[in-house]
Amino acid sequence: MKAGRQQVRAAAGLGIVLALGLSGCGALEEAAQATPDATPAQAAAPNAEVDEAAEGLGAAGSPSCVGLVPRTAGTPRQVHYQYTAGPEQTVCTTEATADGRGTVALQAQNLYEAPGGVDYTWYLLDASGAEVGQLSGGKFSRGLLPQAAGFQLGNALDFNAGSGFFLDTYDGAGAALARTEFSAQNAMSWASALDEAGGGSVIVYGTCDSLFCDTGGWHLFAQRFDASGTPRGAPAPVASGASGAPPGAGTDEDPSLQVAVDLLGRTLVLWDGPSSGYAPGSLAGRWLDRSGAPLTPVFQATSGLSPTFPAHLRPLLGGGLVLQLGGRWVRAFPSGQRSGTAAPGWLAGRPNAQLELLPGQRGYALLPPAGESLSRCVQQVEIRNASGGLCGQVRYPLAEGACVTEPLHLGRDGTVIQRFPSSDPHQCTYQWWPASLR
Repeated sequence: MKAGRQQVRAAAGLGIVLALGLSGCGALEEAAQATPDATPAQAAAPNAEVDEAAEGLGAAGSPSCVGLVPRTAGTPRQVHYQYTAGPEQTVCTTEATADGRGTVALQAQNLYEAPGGVDYTWYLLDASGAEVGQLSGGKFSRGLLPQAAGFQLGNALDFNAGSGFFLDTYDGAGAALARTEFSAQNAMSWASALDEAGGGSVIVYGTCDSLFCDTGGWHLFAQRFDASGTPRGAPAPVASGASGAPPGAGTDEDPSLQVAVDLLGRTLVLWDGPSSGYAPGSLAGRWLDRSGAPLTPVFQATSGLSPTFPAHLRPLLGGGLVLQLGGRWVRAFPSGQRSGTAAPGWLAGRPNAQLELLPGQRGYALLPPAGESLSRCVQQVEIRNASGGLCGQVRYPLAEGACVTEPLHLGRDGTVIQRFPSSDPHQCTYQWWPASLR
Protein backbone atom coordinates (compact mmCIF):
# COMPACT_ATOMS: atom_id res chain seq x y z
CA MET A 1 0.00 0.00 0.00
CA LYS A 2 1.60 3.26 -1.09
CA ALA A 3 1.53 6.42 0.93
CA GLY A 4 -0.84 9.22 0.04
CA ARG A 5 0.31 11.65 -2.61
CA GLN A 6 -0.74 15.14 -3.49
CA GLN A 7 0.25 17.01 -6.63
CA VAL A 8 0.13 20.77 -6.87
CA ARG A 9 0.80 22.14 -10.32
CA ALA A 10 1.80 25.72 -11.01
CA ALA A 11 0.92 26.68 -14.55
CA ALA A 12 3.64 29.18 -15.34
CA GLY A 13 2.49 32.50 -16.71
CA LEU A 14 -1.18 31.90 -15.77
CA GLY A 15 -1.01 32.68 -12.05
CA ILE A 16 -3.19 29.71 -11.10
CA VAL A 17 -2.73 26.66 -8.93
CA LEU A 18 -4.38 23.35 -9.66
CA ALA A 19 -4.57 20.92 -6.73
CA LEU A 20 -5.01 17.43 -8.13
CA GLY A 21 -6.37 14.84 -5.69
CA LEU A 22 -4.05 11.97 -6.57
CA SER A 23 -3.57 9.65 -3.63
CA GLY A 24 -3.18 6.02 -2.80
CA CYS A 25 -4.84 5.16 0.49
CA GLY A 26 -3.97 8.09 2.76
CA ALA A 27 -6.04 11.22 3.10
CA LEU A 28 -4.97 14.27 1.16
CA GLU A 29 -3.00 16.81 3.09
CA GLU A 30 -3.44 20.55 2.89
CA ALA A 31 -2.47 22.00 -0.49
CA ALA A 32 1.05 23.34 -0.67
CA GLN A 33 1.52 26.95 -1.64
CA ALA A 34 2.64 27.49 -5.21
CA THR A 35 5.93 29.25 -5.62
CA PRO A 36 6.07 32.37 -7.79
CA ASP A 37 6.64 31.85 -11.50
CA ALA A 38 10.33 31.82 -12.31
CA THR A 39 11.77 34.41 -14.64
CA PRO A 40 12.53 32.87 -18.04
CA ALA A 41 16.22 32.13 -18.26
CA GLN A 42 18.24 34.18 -20.69
CA ALA A 43 20.91 32.77 -22.96
CA ALA A 44 24.16 34.13 -21.61
CA ALA A 45 27.14 35.20 -23.68
CA PRO A 46 30.25 33.04 -23.21
CA ASN A 47 32.60 34.05 -20.43
CA ALA A 48 35.61 34.83 -22.60
CA GLU A 49 37.99 35.24 -19.70
CA VAL A 50 37.19 31.88 -18.13
CA ASP A 51 36.01 29.65 -20.96
CA GLU A 52 37.31 30.81 -24.31
CA ALA A 53 40.62 32.41 -23.36
CA ALA A 54 41.53 29.62 -20.97
CA GLU A 55 40.96 26.93 -23.59
CA GLY A 56 41.80 28.87 -26.73
CA LEU A 57 38.51 27.83 -28.30
CA GLY A 58 37.18 31.07 -29.71
CA ALA A 59 34.16 29.21 -31.09
CA ALA A 60 31.25 31.44 -30.11
CA GLY A 61 31.20 33.41 -33.36
CA SER A 62 31.93 30.50 -35.68
CA PRO A 63 29.39 29.00 -38.12
CA SER A 64 29.47 25.74 -36.12
CA CYS A 65 27.67 27.54 -33.27
CA VAL A 66 24.86 29.05 -35.34
CA GLY A 67 21.46 28.03 -33.96
CA LEU A 68 22.84 26.09 -30.98
CA VAL A 69 22.31 28.67 -28.22
CA PRO A 70 18.67 29.75 -27.79
CA ARG A 71 17.82 33.43 -27.43
CA THR A 72 15.85 32.53 -24.29
CA ALA A 73 15.30 29.29 -22.44
CA GLY A 74 11.53 29.69 -22.62
CA THR A 75 8.91 29.66 -19.88
CA PRO A 76 9.19 27.09 -17.09
CA ARG A 77 6.52 24.81 -15.66
CA GLN A 78 6.41 23.67 -12.05
CA VAL A 79 4.92 20.80 -10.11
CA HIS A 80 5.02 20.02 -6.39
CA TYR A 81 4.59 16.56 -4.86
CA GLN A 82 3.81 16.10 -1.19
CA TYR A 83 4.08 12.55 0.11
CA THR A 84 2.79 11.21 3.43
CA ALA A 85 5.44 9.81 5.80
CA GLY A 86 4.90 6.51 7.57
CA PRO A 87 6.08 2.90 7.87
CA GLU A 88 5.17 2.51 4.20
CA GLN A 89 6.00 5.70 2.39
CA THR A 90 7.09 7.36 -0.82
CA VAL A 91 10.12 9.64 -1.01
CA CYS A 92 11.60 11.94 -3.63
CA THR A 93 14.55 11.00 -5.81
CA THR A 94 16.65 13.12 -8.15
CA GLU A 95 15.96 11.12 -11.33
CA ALA A 96 14.07 12.77 -14.19
CA THR A 97 13.99 12.73 -17.99
CA ALA A 98 11.75 13.52 -21.00
CA ASP A 99 11.03 11.69 -24.24
CA GLY A 100 11.26 13.12 -27.75
CA ARG A 101 7.70 14.46 -27.57
CA GLY A 102 8.30 16.38 -24.35
CA THR A 103 6.63 13.99 -21.90
CA VAL A 104 8.41 14.55 -18.59
CA ALA A 105 9.09 11.58 -16.27
CA LEU A 106 9.76 12.20 -12.55
CA GLN A 107 10.85 9.33 -10.32
CA ALA A 108 9.76 8.54 -6.75
CA GLN A 109 10.88 5.68 -4.51
CA ASN A 110 8.34 3.55 -2.65
CA LEU A 111 9.42 1.99 0.66
CA TYR A 112 7.57 -0.92 2.27
CA GLU A 113 7.66 -2.52 5.71
CA ALA A 114 8.82 -5.90 4.40
CA PRO A 115 12.64 -6.32 4.40
CA GLY A 116 14.09 -5.10 1.12
CA GLY A 117 10.71 -3.71 0.11
CA VAL A 118 11.56 -1.07 -2.47
CA ASP A 119 10.27 -0.17 -5.91
CA TYR A 120 9.91 2.94 -8.06
CA THR A 121 7.17 4.96 -9.71
CA TRP A 122 7.68 7.35 -12.60
CA TYR A 123 5.04 10.08 -12.87
CA LEU A 124 4.51 11.22 -16.48
CA LEU A 125 3.47 14.80 -17.27
CA ASP A 126 2.87 16.67 -20.50
CA ALA A 127 4.43 20.02 -21.33
CA SER A 128 1.64 21.89 -19.53
CA GLY A 129 2.26 19.98 -16.28
CA ALA A 130 -0.81 17.72 -16.43
CA GLU A 131 -0.18 14.16 -15.30
CA VAL A 132 -0.87 11.77 -18.17
CA GLY A 133 0.15 8.46 -16.62
CA GLN A 134 2.56 6.43 -14.51
CA LEU A 135 4.89 3.49 -14.93
CA SER A 136 6.62 1.28 -12.39
CA GLY A 137 10.07 -0.21 -11.95
CA GLY A 138 11.18 -2.98 -9.61
CA LYS A 139 13.83 -2.80 -6.91
CA PHE A 140 16.58 -3.70 -9.37
CA SER A 141 15.37 -1.61 -12.31
CA ARG A 142 17.85 0.66 -14.04
CA GLY A 143 17.47 4.21 -15.32
CA LEU A 144 14.53 5.14 -17.53
CA LEU A 145 15.64 5.36 -21.17
CA PRO A 146 13.71 8.04 -23.12
CA GLN A 147 12.79 7.23 -26.72
CA ALA A 148 11.54 9.42 -29.57
CA ALA A 149 8.08 8.59 -28.19
CA GLY A 150 7.75 6.82 -24.87
CA PHE A 151 10.29 5.07 -22.68
CA GLN A 152 12.19 1.84 -22.08
CA LEU A 153 13.21 0.40 -18.71
CA GLY A 154 15.42 -2.52 -17.80
CA ASN A 155 13.63 -4.45 -15.06
CA ALA A 156 14.61 -7.37 -12.83
CA LEU A 157 12.34 -9.04 -10.35
CA ASP A 158 15.27 -10.18 -8.21
CA PHE A 159 18.87 -11.34 -8.48
CA ASN A 160 17.91 -14.99 -8.26
CA ALA A 161 17.91 -17.83 -10.74
CA GLY A 162 14.79 -17.92 -12.84
CA SER A 163 13.58 -14.52 -11.62
CA GLY A 164 13.61 -13.01 -15.08
CA PHE A 165 15.34 -9.97 -16.54
CA PHE A 166 13.28 -7.85 -18.91
CA LEU A 167 13.29 -4.78 -21.10
CA ASP A 168 9.91 -3.06 -20.74
CA THR A 169 8.67 -0.63 -23.39
CA TYR A 170 6.01 2.02 -22.62
CA ASP A 171 4.20 4.72 -24.52
CA GLY A 172 4.18 8.34 -23.33
CA ALA A 173 1.21 7.70 -21.03
CA GLY A 174 2.86 4.75 -19.28
CA ALA A 175 0.91 2.04 -21.09
CA ALA A 176 2.96 -1.15 -21.46
CA LEU A 177 3.71 -1.92 -25.12
CA ALA A 178 6.14 -4.84 -24.80
CA ARG A 179 8.07 -6.90 -22.27
CA THR A 180 11.10 -8.67 -23.73
CA GLU A 181 13.00 -11.17 -21.61
CA PHE A 182 16.74 -10.85 -22.14
CA SER A 183 17.93 -13.45 -19.61
CA ALA A 184 15.85 -16.19 -18.03
CA GLN A 185 18.43 -17.99 -15.93
CA ASN A 186 21.35 -17.36 -13.61
CA ALA A 187 21.80 -13.69 -14.52
CA MET A 188 23.86 -12.03 -11.81
CA SER A 189 24.74 -8.54 -13.08
CA TRP A 190 23.65 -6.11 -15.76
CA ALA A 191 23.73 -2.53 -17.04
CA SER A 192 21.74 -0.65 -19.66
CA ALA A 193 22.03 2.45 -21.83
CA LEU A 194 20.14 4.40 -24.45
CA ASP A 195 21.04 3.51 -28.04
CA GLU A 196 21.55 6.99 -29.45
CA ALA A 197 22.59 5.68 -32.86
CA GLY A 198 19.32 4.06 -33.89
CA GLY A 199 16.90 4.41 -30.98
CA GLY A 200 16.06 1.71 -28.49
CA SER A 201 18.42 0.38 -25.85
CA VAL A 202 21.47 -1.78 -25.23
CA ILE A 203 21.94 -4.10 -22.24
CA VAL A 204 24.99 -6.01 -21.04
CA TYR A 205 24.42 -8.86 -18.59
CA GLY A 206 26.47 -11.55 -16.86
CA THR A 207 25.44 -15.17 -16.28
CA CYS A 208 26.85 -18.23 -14.51
CA ASP A 209 27.03 -21.87 -15.58
CA SER A 210 25.67 -22.94 -12.20
CA LEU A 211 22.85 -21.81 -9.96
CA PHE A 212 24.97 -19.91 -7.43
CA CYS A 213 28.12 -19.49 -9.55
CA ASP A 214 29.85 -22.08 -7.33
CA THR A 215 30.90 -24.33 -10.22
CA GLY A 216 31.67 -23.64 -13.84
CA GLY A 217 32.37 -20.28 -15.41
CA TRP A 218 30.75 -16.92 -16.16
CA HIS A 219 29.77 -15.16 -19.37
CA LEU A 220 29.00 -11.59 -20.49
CA PHE A 221 26.49 -10.90 -23.27
CA ALA A 222 25.33 -7.72 -24.98
CA GLN A 223 21.86 -7.30 -26.46
CA ARG A 224 20.48 -4.38 -28.47
CA PHE A 225 16.76 -3.62 -28.83
CA ASP A 226 14.93 -1.28 -31.18
CA ALA A 227 12.45 1.34 -29.97
CA SER A 228 9.60 -1.20 -29.99
CA GLY A 229 11.51 -3.55 -27.67
CA THR A 230 12.30 -6.05 -30.43
CA PRO A 231 15.80 -7.57 -30.14
CA ARG A 232 18.26 -6.55 -32.84
CA GLY A 233 19.58 -10.06 -33.43
CA ALA A 234 20.70 -12.65 -30.91
CA PRO A 235 22.60 -11.87 -27.69
CA ALA A 236 26.26 -11.24 -28.54
CA PRO A 237 28.95 -13.05 -26.49
CA VAL A 238 31.40 -10.50 -25.07
CA ALA A 239 33.68 -12.34 -22.62
CA SER A 240 33.90 -15.42 -20.42
CA GLY A 241 35.77 -16.62 -17.36
CA ALA A 242 36.64 -20.14 -16.23
CA SER A 243 35.31 -19.79 -12.68
CA GLY A 244 33.50 -17.54 -10.25
CA ALA A 245 30.79 -14.94 -10.75
CA PRO A 246 30.55 -12.47 -13.64
CA PRO A 247 31.81 -8.89 -13.25
CA GLY A 248 29.44 -6.79 -11.14
CA ALA A 249 27.79 -9.76 -9.40
CA GLY A 250 26.63 -9.23 -5.84
CA THR A 251 25.90 -5.52 -6.25
CA ASP A 252 22.81 -3.65 -7.37
CA GLU A 253 24.91 -1.52 -9.73
CA ASP A 254 28.65 -1.68 -10.37
CA PRO A 255 30.56 1.31 -11.81
CA SER A 256 32.99 -1.08 -13.50
CA LEU A 257 30.25 -2.62 -15.69
CA GLN A 258 29.43 -0.16 -18.46
CA VAL A 259 27.91 -0.35 -21.93
CA ALA A 260 27.17 2.22 -24.65
CA VAL A 261 26.52 2.47 -28.38
CA ASP A 262 28.43 5.15 -30.28
CA LEU A 263 26.90 7.16 -33.11
CA LEU A 264 28.31 4.76 -35.70
CA GLY A 265 26.22 1.98 -34.17
CA ARG A 266 29.12 0.16 -32.51
CA THR A 267 28.83 -1.17 -28.95
CA LEU A 268 31.56 -0.94 -26.32
CA VAL A 269 31.37 -3.03 -23.16
CA LEU A 270 33.66 -2.30 -20.20
CA TRP A 271 34.06 -4.49 -17.12
CA ASP A 272 36.30 -5.22 -14.16
CA GLY A 273 39.79 -5.90 -15.54
CA PRO A 274 40.94 -8.51 -12.99
CA SER A 275 38.03 -10.73 -14.09
CA SER A 276 39.85 -11.08 -17.42
CA GLY A 277 43.39 -11.33 -16.06
CA TYR A 278 44.37 -7.66 -15.96
CA ALA A 279 45.81 -5.80 -12.98
CA PRO A 280 43.67 -4.43 -10.14
CA GLY A 281 42.33 -0.96 -10.83
CA SER A 282 41.88 -1.67 -14.54
CA LEU A 283 38.96 -2.14 -16.90
CA ALA A 284 38.73 -4.63 -19.73
CA GLY A 285 36.83 -3.79 -22.89
CA ARG A 286 35.55 -5.08 -26.22
CA TRP A 287 33.91 -3.49 -29.25
CA LEU A 288 31.07 -5.14 -31.18
CA ASP A 289 29.70 -4.15 -34.59
CA ARG A 290 26.04 -3.43 -35.44
CA SER A 291 25.28 -7.15 -35.80
CA GLY A 292 26.97 -8.06 -32.50
CA ALA A 293 30.08 -9.55 -34.13
CA PRO A 294 33.34 -8.66 -32.34
CA LEU A 295 35.31 -5.79 -33.82
CA THR A 296 38.21 -6.25 -31.41
CA PRO A 297 39.49 -8.93 -29.06
CA VAL A 298 39.21 -8.30 -25.33
CA PHE A 299 41.67 -5.52 -24.43
CA GLN A 300 42.84 -3.57 -21.39
CA ALA A 301 40.83 -0.36 -21.61
CA THR A 302 42.19 1.49 -18.55
CA SER A 303 44.81 1.05 -15.86
CA GLY A 304 45.45 2.66 -12.49
CA LEU A 305 41.87 3.88 -12.15
CA SER A 306 39.48 2.85 -9.40
CA PRO A 307 35.98 2.50 -10.90
CA THR A 308 33.76 4.69 -8.73
CA PHE A 309 30.50 6.55 -9.18
CA PRO A 310 29.54 8.68 -10.96
CA ALA A 311 30.45 6.43 -13.88
CA HIS A 312 29.22 7.18 -17.39
CA LEU A 313 30.16 6.05 -20.89
CA ARG A 314 28.91 8.72 -23.29
CA PRO A 315 28.90 9.04 -27.11
CA LEU A 316 31.04 11.59 -28.94
CA LEU A 317 29.88 13.26 -32.13
CA GLY A 318 31.48 11.60 -35.15
CA GLY A 319 31.87 8.27 -33.34
CA GLY A 320 33.62 6.88 -30.29
CA LEU A 321 32.88 7.17 -26.59
CA VAL A 322 34.27 8.93 -23.53
CA LEU A 323 34.42 7.48 -20.00
CA GLN A 324 33.71 9.28 -16.73
CA LEU A 325 34.79 7.65 -13.45
CA GLY A 326 34.45 9.20 -10.02
CA GLY A 327 33.32 12.36 -11.77
CA ARG A 328 36.53 12.72 -13.84
CA TRP A 329 36.60 12.33 -17.61
CA VAL A 330 39.42 9.83 -17.83
CA ARG A 331 39.52 8.14 -21.24
CA ALA A 332 38.20 8.39 -24.78
CA PHE A 333 37.72 5.33 -26.98
CA PRO A 334 37.90 5.82 -30.77
CA SER A 335 35.19 3.80 -32.49
CA GLY A 336 36.10 0.14 -32.98
CA GLN A 337 39.70 0.47 -31.79
CA ARG A 338 41.36 -1.65 -29.11
CA SER A 339 43.02 1.23 -27.31
CA GLY A 340 42.00 4.46 -25.64
CA THR A 341 43.26 8.03 -25.69
CA ALA A 342 43.14 10.94 -23.28
CA ALA A 343 39.73 12.50 -22.79
CA PRO A 344 39.16 15.68 -24.83
CA GLY A 345 40.67 18.70 -23.12
CA TRP A 346 37.38 20.59 -23.01
CA LEU A 347 35.93 17.72 -20.96
CA ALA A 348 38.95 16.95 -18.81
CA GLY A 349 38.63 20.39 -17.24
CA ARG A 350 34.96 19.81 -16.32
CA PRO A 351 34.97 17.20 -13.53
CA ASN A 352 31.54 16.00 -12.37
CA ALA A 353 29.79 17.70 -15.28
CA GLN A 354 27.21 15.65 -17.19
CA LEU A 355 27.66 15.31 -20.96
CA GLU A 356 24.56 15.14 -23.18
CA LEU A 357 23.95 15.39 -26.92
CA LEU A 358 21.76 18.22 -28.13
CA PRO A 359 18.61 17.17 -30.03
CA GLY A 360 19.50 16.35 -33.61
CA GLN A 361 23.08 15.55 -32.51
CA ARG A 362 24.20 19.05 -33.54
CA GLY A 363 26.40 19.69 -30.52
CA TYR A 364 26.77 19.07 -26.80
CA ALA A 365 25.18 20.29 -23.60
CA LEU A 366 27.46 20.21 -20.56
CA LEU A 367 25.25 20.17 -17.47
CA PRO A 368 26.58 21.34 -14.09
CA PRO A 369 27.09 18.79 -11.30
CA ALA A 370 24.80 18.37 -8.33
CA GLY A 371 25.90 19.63 -4.95
CA GLU A 372 27.15 23.03 -6.07
CA SER A 373 26.99 25.72 -3.39
CA LEU A 374 25.79 28.79 -5.25
CA SER A 375 25.50 32.31 -3.89
CA ARG A 376 22.83 32.86 -6.58
CA CYS A 377 20.61 29.85 -7.14
CA VAL A 378 21.02 29.74 -10.93
CA GLN A 379 22.26 26.66 -12.81
CA GLN A 380 24.17 27.19 -16.06
CA VAL A 381 24.39 24.83 -19.04
CA GLU A 382 27.33 25.15 -21.43
CA ILE A 383 26.47 24.74 -25.12
CA ARG A 384 29.34 23.39 -27.20
CA ASN A 385 29.71 22.66 -30.89
CA ALA A 386 30.65 19.32 -32.42
CA SER A 387 34.35 19.99 -31.78
CA GLY A 388 33.79 20.92 -28.14
CA GLY A 389 34.15 24.66 -28.72
CA LEU A 390 32.17 26.82 -26.33
CA CYS A 391 29.22 28.53 -28.04
CA GLY A 392 27.48 30.01 -25.00
CA GLN A 393 25.70 29.33 -21.75
CA VAL A 394 22.04 29.17 -20.80
CA ARG A 395 21.00 30.12 -17.26
CA TYR A 396 18.20 28.34 -15.41
CA PRO A 397 17.21 30.14 -12.17
CA LEU A 398 15.78 28.10 -9.32
CA ALA A 399 15.18 30.48 -6.44
CA GLU A 400 16.26 33.72 -4.84
CA GLY A 401 19.38 33.68 -2.71
CA ALA A 402 21.90 30.91 -2.12
CA CYS A 403 21.36 27.16 -2.48
CA VAL A 404 23.01 23.77 -2.84
CA THR A 405 21.85 22.35 -6.16
CA GLU A 406 20.27 19.06 -7.19
CA PRO A 407 21.09 17.37 -10.55
CA LEU A 408 19.97 18.99 -13.80
CA HIS A 409 18.52 16.76 -16.55
CA LEU A 410 18.16 17.11 -20.33
CA GLY A 411 15.37 15.24 -22.14
CA ARG A 412 15.40 13.87 -25.69
CA ASP A 413 13.46 16.88 -27.02
CA GLY A 414 15.70 19.46 -25.29
CA THR A 415 13.55 19.86 -22.16
CA VAL A 416 15.65 20.92 -19.16
CA ILE A 417 14.44 19.59 -15.78
CA GLN A 418 15.40 20.89 -12.33
CA ARG A 419 14.51 19.81 -8.83
CA PHE A 420 14.34 22.49 -6.16
CA PRO A 421 16.70 21.94 -3.21
CA SER A 422 14.88 20.51 -0.18
CA SER A 423 15.85 18.84 3.08
CA ASP A 424 12.47 17.10 3.32
CA PRO A 425 12.40 13.79 1.38
CA HIS A 426 8.59 13.93 1.25
CA GLN A 427 8.43 17.35 -0.44
CA CYS A 428 9.53 17.59 -4.08
CA THR A 429 9.23 20.60 -6.35
CA TYR A 430 10.31 20.24 -9.96
CA GLN A 431 10.68 22.88 -12.64
CA TRP A 432 11.14 22.19 -16.33
CA TRP A 433 11.68 24.26 -19.43
CA PRO A 434 9.93 22.55 -22.38
CA ALA A 435 12.12 22.05 -25.48
CA SER A 436 14.53 24.68 -24.19
CA LEU A 437 17.60 23.34 -26.04
CA ARG A 438 16.35 22.41 -29.49
